[in-house]
Amino acid sequence: TLDMWMTLVPGDEAWTIEDGVIHCSGRSDQWLRTRGRFSAFELSLEFKIEKDGNSGVFLWSPLAGRSSRFGMEFQIYGRHHDAPNKNNTTGAIYDVLAPKVDASRAPGEWNELHIIARPPRVRATINGQVVQDFNADEIPALQGRLREGVIGLQDHNDKVWFRNVQVLPL
Repeated sequence: TLDMWMTLVPGDEAWTIEDGVIHCSGRSDQWLRTRGRFSAFELSLEFKIEKDGNSGVFLWSPLAGRSSRFGMEFQIYGRHHDAPNKNNTTGAIYDVLAPKVDASRAPGEWNELHIIARPPRVRATINGQVVQDFNADEIPALQGRLREGVIGLQDHNDKVWFRNVQVLPL
């Protein structure tokens, strides 16, 4: 259900549940956020995205301001890259860190994402492969960013699906 989630604009209809899967139609550019705030947490989910689609998972996000600049955005992108980059590769910390490897499957296929965030450390795997493992205090572009906030699922005007979403406060 969407019980633990809400959009920033009430009544937004871009996010729905279809057969137990959270689906974003890509119609509103309104991201879905947890009702609660988290500092240390473990996040597990599965996602798939349309070809050339753009989405992400916001970590330690504020409710106002650009989530990828005050918190951080874990990029989800609907194209595989042999040479990962920091902007449009699944697993990137948007505009800051390229993933160690693009471990994503082809667009339209399900991927498993697991993130453990214990400020200032973040470790993420996609499909069992480590894509990020860093101390945010040691990366100049991440210093001073939030270490507590909501977790968000991004609507970037593309179709994306999430299922088996679990958030565990640590």
